[in-house]
Amino acid sequence: MISLINDELRSSFLKLCSAAQPMSCRIACLYDSYGSYEGLADFWVQIIDGRPAAALAKYSGNITFYALPDADTGEIEDFINTAGYMHIEGNIPLLSYCPAGIVMRLENRDMLNKKTVCKDAEFIMSENYCGNYKDIYSLMNECRNEDFAVPEYGDLLLELSHRVRHKTAYFCMAELCGRAVSFAMTVSLSSTSAVIGAVCTLPEYRNMGLGSACIGKLAGILGDREVFVIRAEGKNEDFYQVQGFV
Repeated sequence: MISLINDELRSSFLKLCSAAQPMSCRIACLYDSYGSYEGLADFWVQIIDGRPAAALAKYSGNITFYALPDADTGEIEDFINTAGYMHIEGNIPLLSYCPAGIVMRLENRDMLNKKTVCKDAEFIMSENYCGNYKDIYSLMNECRNEDFAVPEYGDLLLELSHRVRHKTAYFCMAELCGRAVSFAMTVSLSSTSAVIGAVCTLPEYRNMGLGSACIGKLAGILGDREVFVIRAEGKNEDFYQVQGFV
């Protein structure tokens, strides 16, 4: 049975969200970011034979799910269709959705920051950032392509600023001569894992180790969490492999 989270079911839901996997991390991050704002996001858990089998979240019209092997996928599909969605994402194929991209896990942290980095670069972490989020948006917008989608500025501002304030997102930005030239952030963050994404560097500043350094600095503040990236099929495999991702 799939039920909306309440006090009785919260521990079962959180147990699923504690799995060190990208989709459970996504749901946990949404819960930590928006769970206390009634009506902004909704969260459910599927219980089978008294055990949690799947966790689901709906935020901004999008549904995210994390299902264990013994989950009732038919019930989940019926529920998602009833709840309605603009987009779905999860750890297994359901309805019209197939897991998008290739998941890579950080296995060898010793490989991070091995590349020589431009000595004039200044790295600014989210905790110390007092600048204008338009700088980040401008950088991301200049890197936009078919594999790197960029949200509208207002959406990015609200999401990023809210999550940074609530400590459910970290980012690292590299500046050269006062210009934002490289960026990476945790697109999902939980107590056990993190997914790093939105990695971008202006074309004229690539191959200088800036993107690698941003990832390395983020990994450094994530402690012993499992760290993942989700890359597009056939894209950036070599880049992430040299960072220690497999």
